[in-house]
Amino acid sequence: MSHQFLGIETELPFGPAAGVINGPNVDAIISATELVLKSPVEFSRWASATYNGGEGNEPKYGQVYYHNELTGQTVNSLGLPSVSIDVMEQVYPELQKRADDRGKVVIPGVSAALGDNPLEVLPEMAERLVAAGAERIEVNYSCPNKITDDGGREAILSFDLETMMEADQDIIRKVGPDIWVIRKIAPLVGERRQLIPATAEYFATVAGRVALSFNTIGGQSILTELGEPALNVPGNVGGLSGPATRDVGRSMLSTFRELLPDSVQIDSALGVMDGHEVYERVASGANFTSAATLYLENEAKGIDLSATGRRVIAEFYAAKELALYSSGE
Repeated sequence: MSHQFLGIETELPFGPAAGVINGPNVDAIISATELVLKSPVEFSRWASATYNGGEGNEPKYGQVYYHNELTGQTVNSLGLPSVSIDVMEQVYPELQKRADDRGKVVIPGVSAALGDNPLEVLPEMAERLVAAGAERIEVNYSCPNKITDDGGREAILSFDLETMMEADQDIIRKVGPDIWVIRKIAPLVGERRQLIPATAEYFATVAGRVALSFNTIGGQSILTELGEPALNVPGNVGGLSGPATRDVGRSMLSTFRELLPDSVQIDSALGVMDGHEVYERVASGANFTSAATLYLENEAKGIDLSATGRRVIAEFYAAKELALYSSGE
């Protein structure tokens, strides 16, 4: 059974999340994308371009990513290390051509950086990527790790529905209704759950081709296995992901799948760590699944992006076959 994602029939509903292939080094991005595309994975991402580019939080603060093996918590405060939109729009066409040669897709993404006006930069960057040939793009409304001069965090755009919708409407006007736009939003947990009905209503009725993805859980602080602060950023605060967030990922999927029409597609990522979880998410209504911690931690163990893709797909098919056997089909 194939699965439909962003207008393409795919047998393999899995790929790297936006946080896997990013940063200011174009050669590294191209090499990483090539590794993904050498695996059975059909979709890769390049995220996110910011208007002027930048190195993110690491040069200033040092440790900005940590995975706790004991608790299954991953936290990051990368702060959008990225190329500029000028660079992405120049390089993307060649990268997509390489993917085309394999019958695959690269999804470029954009995000507003610290201090940017999202109402200005997001629509312009989206329009420029489409002009460069992109038929599918991702717009990040949810980065939780833009650190202000006083050590605080810039507000997450997807929590400000009025401003997010204004930016989104302008993006649709500029790119047209035929472009698939993945809206990456923050998980709506705790007191933010009250935003779920209005958020779902907007994406259920907005024009164009709509897909949703969920970012890390912002404002979280974790410790290392030795009880030390995991990050060097102010307050040891970052975005939480990893296997410990599996239940949140499943909850966001089930909640939004129930509220949204089938025409709105969902890429479910939080807590996905193997092909068995990929199968569970797809069986629960996800059109696609992604992972970041899995890819990054495997890389740290010497397992490259291509090998990770092959492993997950093998696990996915094993889970699928087991489910068919159990059902007697």
